[in-house]
Amino acid sequence: MAVAQDKKAVSAAADSAAPVSMCIGCHSIPGYQASFPQVYRVPKIGGQSQQYIETVLKDYRQGNRSHPSM
Repeated sequence: MAVAQDKKAVSAAADSAAPVSMCIGCHSIPGYQASFPQVYRVPKIGGQSQQYIETVLKDYRQGNRSHPSM
């Protein structure tokens, strides 16, 4: 017997997985340094609270915080 899935829930889960994998590429490596547009230390975000991460991402989206890589 097939069970119908909520397409919105499946889509939201897929949409949220992609940005997370992009973030951990740089932000999960201890001591990682990026080189665009200049060499800078990438902060490790593992262990930060959900509230902190949401606030920072909203600040980037609203233009209150900026960085060329972000």
